Amino acid sequence: MPEKDLNDFFNGKSKYREQYISSTKANKVRKVSNNKFTNLFRKNFSFDYEVDLDNETSVLHRRNVVIRHIATLVNVVFLIFSFVGIKESNIVLNIAFWLLMTGLSITTSTLLKKGDVSDISRQKLIMYLECFYLLGMSVFLYIKIWAGFRLDEDLDNMGVTEYAILDAAYLLIYVSVIIMAFYQRPSLLKVMYLWIFILVTIINIAFLHSDLFKNATSMKEFLEYMFITNKNIAIDILLRTIVLALFFVALYLSVSITSYIEGERIKERSQRMKVESNFVDVVNSVFTAVKVYNSSTEDVIKEALSAKRIAGVTKVLSKAMNYSDSDIETIVSFAKVHIDMMHILSIEDDKISENDFSDITMKTEVASNIMRRLQLSKKAEDIVSTVYENRVTPQFVSNINRTQNDLVSKIVLIASVYDILREERPYHTALNHTRSVEIITKSFTEFFPSDLIQRFYKYHQEILEAYTKAS
Repeated sequence: MPEKDLNDFFNGKSKYREQYISSTKANKVRKVSNNKFTNLFRKNFSFDYEVDLDNETSVLHRRNVVIRHIATLVNVVFLIFSFVGIKESNIVLNIAFWLLMTGLSITTSTLLKKGDVSDISRQKLIMYLECFYLLGMSVFLYIKIWAGFRLDEDLDNMGVTEYAILDAAYLLIYVSVIIMAFYQRPSLLKVMYLWIFILVTIINIAFLHSDLFKNATSMKEFLEYMFITNKNIAIDILLRTIVLALFFVALYLSVSITSYIEGERIKERSQRMKVESNFVDVVNSVFTAVKVYNSSTEDVIKEALSAKRIAGVTKVLSKAMNYSDSDIETIVSFAKVHIDMMHILSIEDDKISENDFSDITMKTEVASNIMRRLQLSKKAEDIVSTVYENRVTPQFVSNINRTQNDLVSKIVLIASVYDILREERPYHTALNHTRSVEIITKSFTEFFPSDLIQRFYKYHQEILEAYTKAS
């Protein structure tokens, strides 16, 4: 069956020309995105945008940039909270909050834009500044809102709305911790957790349950009021501390696992880079060998004309063997692959990206098809010269038929033999069409299937037309 023969010929792989075209389209898609919003989002919030993942400083700088952008969005939330929930907004607190937020934002932005971005110490300094900024501003925002209610003398008579606002401000502290986790550094979380625990404990005792200080004049009264007189306060503080601890443990484990996996990936990339250079050299050597092999057969122009004629004959024979139109196109493309596709065989960069590997895979398959095609050209020359010199032996026939014995290869091979007979060679003069068909159908039957020989003879007039048109 033609379909089975074609699948056997390509070893179950995608047809190389289709793969080449799809790969080319994919490369274009990677370079040009149709979604401007996606491009803008990746530029501002993607951690792997234009960054060398094997360079720790480059990765940390990119994370500093992204988290600075996230912090800018968080600033908007902070500003909203600075206006919401206060009946009589305190000008001094708001101005102090805005000035502090603006000053710290400008400082970190300046450090990011100026100075040596390849300085790992500088990037770590910015990282800690960003973390303390997020934590400090979220805590300060909570205190500011609490103080606003306090100054309005509504602390003891707060309604559901006021409590909701305070709880939302309290949750912003957790949000700041999640943003810190984006750095994927367990050591950073360890340092920050100590500060978080201290500040949250102060908030829980001094602000969330400020009535503790109203009802106690000494440490003894303070402890009695919290643990005996009003146990709910102690339970509330304990539960909040447990939740914070569990939250941190879960976050820390997640960051540790991710950090470990990333470390293993970096090791893998490092090992891969050690062999990339040799791999590129080997592949380029194969491509160079293919090019040299091709240039040694014929003059480039003459070889191109020959390939064009062989492709024309191949098209007639493929149709005669009942192949579909798409399969015929593929077989014809294979007949001239050593001319059409030779120019893509090169690897320009020593470093190979993830996309390059798929490109190299495609080029390697093309190189394989070119070598198979060139082998058919050599086989055709060997067959014709051996027959002309009357040196055909059973061993020679067996050797010729041992490789590329599928129908597709036989179609291209018989078309190549026909082209050689029609052109002048050192061992024979150019033959006309009738004599070439006669020799093929009588003297070359050992090398081709009988049904292919029959179709060749049956459609010899169409073969002549295709050959003449391509000449």
